[in-house]
Amino acid sequence: DPDRFVVPKTGTYTLLMEGYIYNSADLSYSFALNEVTDVVRAVALDQVIEGNVTAPGQRNKLTFSLATDTQVFFDTLNASGLRVTLNGPRGVEFGPQDLRYSDWQYGNAVRSLVAGDYTLTIEGTSGATGPYALQILTKASAETLEYGTPVSGVLDDQGARQTNYRVESTAPLTGGAGQAQRFDGTGPLV
Repeated sequence: DPDRFVVPKTGTYTLLMEGYIYNSADLSYSFALNEVTDVVRAVALDQVIEGNVTAPGQRNKLTFSLATDTQVFFDTLNASGLRVTLNGPRGVEFGPQDLRYSDWQYGNAVRSLVAGDYTLTIEGTSGATGPYALQILTKASAETLEYGTPVSGVLDDQGARQTNYRVESTAPLTGGAGQAQRFDGTGPLV
């Protein structure tokens, strides 16, 4: 049963319905054929991106461009069961996969992308709809850490899984190659 399909040309189409050959009784059925309108919009990196798949079969296509090769951090901000796929100059960068499983705990949240145009497609499966929220962060949104300087804050992440904690930006370390590092944290494990 296709969740979504595109007719190849204008014309009249015939729908064929057939039951399983080993059914022992008559089966009731019902369906509706609905036109699907996709949402296409440009998004900015290093900003919260929110949206909503409002109809079964609808796709939200979020576009962005990279002028140079860029490392990004994909951060899911809610527990959406919608599916996500990222396409770019090299083809499929990741997906399709559940949006809620697209960041650090369940997959590789850090992606090295080449310069070019990208489309992040968010869609439901089996007629699913609903809201989503995410960020695509770059080093431009990171605060630089200085050795020996205490850093504190509140993890007010909008993620739905209470055991997952994320800092909303990547933080580059300063120091030369071969420099030993030690993370001295207090509070909950992050």
